[in-house]
Amino acid sequence: MILSHRVHIKFEQIKLTDHFKNTAENEFSRNIIGIKNIQEAEKGVCYGLTHAFLFYAHANDEKKYIKNLAHALKKTHNAKENTRHYRTFLNDAFCQIIYKQASVDYALHIDNAIKKFDFSNDSHELKQKKMLDSISEIFLKNSALLLDNIKEDDAINLKKALHQLYSYTYSTSANAREDILKGKSHFECHLIKLTAREIKRKCSNFAKTDLSLKGMKPFFELVKNHQKKIIKYQIIQKNSQYNIKYDTYTIIDNDIKLNPQNYITFEQFKQRINNRLQQQKDTICDFITKNHAMGITIKHINNKVIFKFFEPNKGLYITKNKKKFFNLIEKTMSQQACLVNAQHEKIIEVNTSYADKLHQYPLSNKIKEPKFYKS
Repeated sequence: MILSHRVHIKFEQIKLTDHFKNTAENEFSRNIIGIKNIQEAEKGVCYGLTHAFLFYAHANDEKKYIKNLAHALKKTHNAKENTRHYRTFLNDAFCQIIYKQASVDYALHIDNAIKKFDFSNDSHELKQKKMLDSISEIFLKNSALLLDNIKEDDAINLKKALHQLYSYTYSTSANAREDILKGKSHFECHLIKLTAREIKRKCSNFAKTDLSLKGMKPFFELVKNHQKKIIKYQIIQKNSQYNIKYDTYTIIDNDIKLNPQNYITFEQFKQRINNRLQQQKDTICDFITKNHAMGITIKHINNKVIFKFFEPNKGLYITKNKKKFFNLIEKTMSQQACLVNAQHEKIIEVNTSYADKLHQYPLSNKIKEPKFYKS
């Protein structure tokens, strides 16, 4: 039997995005945090919220973070009080949330766009053109589809990557290739070389001197994956500044085949948590269904296990009862659209932090932004 559960701290992500809607009242706030168009955020910021929640969980401040968010949203609508410090906190918090959300949105939406690209062409006409011109034509033909999925700046960066990776792969000039690498990080230089080898192997004509017509589609796919690897690296680097590491980032990969151990059924999730509890390990992980992200923390505090479950549309649930916790997770899964495995069982994505002794060693000395206000 699935029991009803009382939310400990009520929170609804729509109230947060509504706060930053295109109204004169919040135009200054949006400019401060660099949001020119709120429409993308209005679709939901559940991943950004979830990983902000998990970020603070590494300092044992996850409850305080959600409480501050909910309280600040409530107070900013009270005209009788000075709300400046609440608005400052919301600006800082939303900037952090949007940053985390935007990277994931790009990775998912670029996948969706490239899958729908029209690569049809007049083979005779393309044979008369340089392949770089053909790449530009295909990009232009699909630009409307692309801009329906990603921001204009991201589309420009994708076009630049298409041109650079093509040129690096097939240029006969060592100086031209060096110019492409100039100013890039060691990681990106190495990745360009690896991607160029893949392009030459999978997309080239018989002589390996240029793209083939049949290689155009896999070329776009490889460049898209190249961009996603850079995003994943940036997220990993950002987290490493705070000594935060996750086993993987399945939502960026967006490929079950790459990380099958992180796409699990509810029963496998229960078994994984029980194994960690037996070892007295704390757990910080996301819990991602097909269209929604949520967060979980399980910590050993004063010889008791505290289970917390953050649902961005409802709020924060807290319990010391393992059965109630699993019951809540099962109920949530039953209400969500999920991917299915080969046995047609519902599966979720779970990415787990390597931090497992946070009740003893929180990372609070490094996690300080946005600063909490005194309520």
